Amino acid sequence: MSKTDKIYILTSCIYCGFIAFAIYCLYFAVSTLTDNDLREKEAQARKKIDREENFRRGDILSCDGQAIAVYFPEYILYTDFNIGVKSGRTINTRRVSPDGNPVQLDTFRISLYRDLSESLSKTLGGSAAGYYRGLYDSRIKAENKNGGTKNILKDKIDIFQRTAIFSSPYLKEWGKNKTGIYTREAGERRYLFGKNFAHSAVGSVNENSGDSKVSGIEYLYDRELKNGDNIVTTIDTRMQDICEAVLQNKISEDKRLIGGTIVVMDVATGDIKAIANSGMYSDENFSDTRDIYNNAMKATIEPGSTFKTVSLMLALETGKISLSEKFNSKIWRESKTWSEENRFDSLLSVSRIIEQSSNTGTGNMVDKAFSRNVNKFIEAIKKLGITGDTLSYINTKLGRESMLRISHGYQIKLAPIHILTFYNAIANSGVMLRPRLVRGLIRHNTEKIEVFDPEIINGSICSKTTLDTVRMVLSRVVGQGSAQQIAGRPYGIAGKTGTALMNLTGGKYERNELSRELSSFCGYFPEKKPKYSCIVTLYSRFLSKKERESFSASSTAVPVFGKIADKIYALYLEKNFMPDGNTLNIPAVKNARGENLSAISRKLGLDIPVDSEGWLKVEEVNSKLQTSEIPVKNGIMPDVTGMGLRDAVFLLENKGLRVSYSGTGAVIKQSPEKGVPYNPSQRIYLELGDENK
Repeated sequence: MSKTDKIYILTSCIYCGFIAFAIYCLYFAVSTLTDNDLREKEAQARKKIDREENFRRGDILSCDGQAIAVYFPEYILYTDFNIGVKSGRTINTRRVSPDGNPVQLDTFRISLYRDLSESLSKTLGGSAAGYYRGLYDSRIKAENKNGGTKNILKDKIDIFQRTAIFSSPYLKEWGKNKTGIYTREAGERRYLFGKNFAHSAVGSVNENSGDSKVSGIEYLYDRELKNGDNIVTTIDTRMQDICEAVLQNKISEDKRLIGGTIVVMDVATGDIKAIANSGMYSDENFSDTRDIYNNAMKATIEPGSTFKTVSLMLALETGKISLSEKFNSKIWRESKTWSEENRFDSLLSVSRIIEQSSNTGTGNMVDKAFSRNVNKFIEAIKKLGITGDTLSYINTKLGRESMLRISHGYQIKLAPIHILTFYNAIANSGVMLRPRLVRGLIRHNTEKIEVFDPEIINGSICSKTTLDTVRMVLSRVVGQGSAQQIAGRPYGIAGKTGTALMNLTGGKYERNELSRELSSFCGYFPEKKPKYSCIVTLYSRFLSKKERESFSASSTAVPVFGKIADKIYALYLEKNFMPDGNTLNIPAVKNARGENLSAISRKLGLDIPVDSEGWLKVEEVNSKLQTSEIPVKNGIMPDVTGMGLRDAVFLLENKGLRVSYSGTGAVIKQSPEKGVPYNPSQRIYLELGDENK
């Protein structure tokens, strides 16, 4: 083989190798571009980068959309001295020698600093010359240190100041990659009603790390909030204000108290409308009365006599006792092991036992109903579903007196929210709902609203007969029992008092100088058509013997409940409820499209029959809202009276009409009137006002 042939073969091999390599590269490129997994990973990476660069922690909103916690964007203004200068705009005209070292500055950067200094002066105030001298000196020092990054201002700037500063000609034209001037976001979480407003429920954020410091919505929904989603809570800001003010005032007035909790719940939905906490129930030396510990959810302790309502319901459900049946209220099980000889008559009816809150009477009642079998009693409690599938806080070391103790709220531990869940079910016709603090999410990317529906724990906690009996007894507790202080309200209150010794050590129940008391009242209002349920729980300091003798739910928790109920009634219910519970006024609803009326009906809980998505007229007929379709035909003037201005203008302008209006409110007059022919571009005049006047 000649030398020429060898070179030809070698060259051909190399050429073929290049072709093979090129084909491989092309194949790899095509496969990469069409690989769905890689494209998905790239998309996720881009989203991650986008989130990091445009970080906005989502807002926490009240039930009506008011902002409780918001992310307030703030920025730190930096200059990067490592950014190079293009030779095309560099003229070495100035030399300075700090510390004897020569440094060159370019005219582009000098002009940039002058432009930026003037922008800073106009936006933030101060001398433009002062800003320029600071930038100039920092640049000289950076040159001696081979570059570096420095924040230009001591303080942060807000988003409006940032926009104004970066509207200067040089920054707007060249951008951060050429000027080296840029901002880094360093925003903070702000609580618009104050950090103590519903604090233990809302939570808080560590501004330095972005991690939650306490439990609450900030912690439970941290991932969604970091993604920019808004959280819509069930909290009513006015009810929250009421509960916090009443609780703090009570604790400051009564020096026997160290803390407590108040929770208000919507009967029909289980929505927590207000949740106020103060202090910490289990800390012996706790003196801070701010809302920093969620007693309502976490303070699992003996509920005391509010649990007697559970005992009453379960005893009645067995069918072995009646409301008029009498039991010994002095001595339990006809022995001297437990007696209340100085408190009650010897025999009391079942109703009076609950009204007067007799411990031994309740124990004897439950004894008969469950044939002295404490295990059957416990199983019946579990089936209610107050704390889920099991009662994990019950003392399993059952002794001879366990039936008595459990029946009146000892040897069992529940948080206030568990007790309220039970009483809310009584008010809600026997349907037990899981307490709901978050109504839904507003997704950041899609603005889609995700609503969390009410969750049913137990569809029927007892028979209707038993439920009616229990509700009657709870009304008597207020009318002629241990809560008489709040009797006589025009709307009516029903509920049960509770006073208990707090067993923080797990030992014997003994009242001494190191023991604490719990007082509570749980109930609902208005009595006949309940709208809200509420629990008030107060925790005492270490009490002396004299202080313990006067400490009771009747003198502490009951008056607090009365104040809250009065304020909520005056704020929300006074116009809509008569003393007998009948509805007085139906809210005025403007004529509108069917889909809008459906949304209003769901939002306000109104019964508005909507049979069409078209334009509907709403009228009150026999104390009920009825709808009828508004005829809308081309060339014929439609009837827009009773509509809001926005709906009326939308309908008329879609028909080619020009609209003029005067006044405020709903449309009360229109000219031309309904039913007459009209021409395109014709003008129609609307008069707005209050149609009820």
